[in-house]
Amino acid sequence: MKALIAAIAVCIIALTNSAQAETFGRVIEVQNVHSYAYVDLPENRCYDVSVPVYGSRNPSSDDVLLGMIIGGALGKVITGDNNGAIVGAFIGGVSSSGNTIRVQVGTRIERQCEKIYVQQRVPVVTSYVITYRWNGNLYTTETNDYYEIGDQVRMVPQIQ
Repeated sequence: MKALIAAIAVCIIALTNSAQAETFGRVIEVQNVHSYAYVDLPENRCYDVSVPVYGSRNPSSDDVLLGMIIGGALGKVITGDNNGAIVGAFIGGVSSSGNTIRVQVGTRIERQCEKIYVQQRVPVVTSYVITYRWNGNLYTTETNDYYEIGDQVRMVPQIQ
């Protein structure tokens, strides 16, 4: 009787192991499953800008005269005396005659670019639908694992 129970147990274990044994099917088709996401993508935006061009010139007689008038007025205000006005006019004239004057002589067009981020809707792979062949039959399943055609996919066939 013990021998019969042992034989039945061996048969049950063998059937259970063969029913749950790992087998491999060969992948014959892979399809991506997409959803959409919004991402910020960089983009260069360029435009033309008018930029001033500067040069220098020597002061004119009008500039010297203006320096003398301002210097004379300041000398009179500071000292309250006509002699102070004369000294201020002299100093204002001399100082304005020795300086070159920076002036805008024109403009030029300059290309300026900046990187901005633009939100765009893009497809994103979320999973894969694979079709594989096992034991002469075709099976399809959805998975998060990536497979290529020809790969082997592990499966556990169920006895029904």
